[in-house]
Amino acid sequence: MAGDLETIKEELIGLYQSLKNQKKSDKIVFSSVFEQVMLTFYPDESTGSVALEMVLKPENNVESITLTDLIGIDESYFPALLNDLDELINWQN
Repeated sequence: MAGDLETIKEELIGLYQSLKNQKKSDKIVFSSVFEQVMLTFYPDESTGSVALEMVLKPENNVESITLTDLIGIDESYFPALLNDLDELINWQN
């Protein structure tokens, strides 16, 4: 898990830099090992924002409740997001 979190952190750093520099960036997809948490970041460099699609499933079966949401975030969210990822990474170690 820590390796997965470090990977998404590096991808988000790249996305954050792209937004700040108004450069094109690819979407980022993160899925936990058991697909209970799925996050997709869709960047829009023209507005400096990102659409974040979240899918949360407590269990990975057909009958499980699935929570989904789509929110917009701008580059101001990234410092806190990256800091929180650092805390999760360090907590596991």
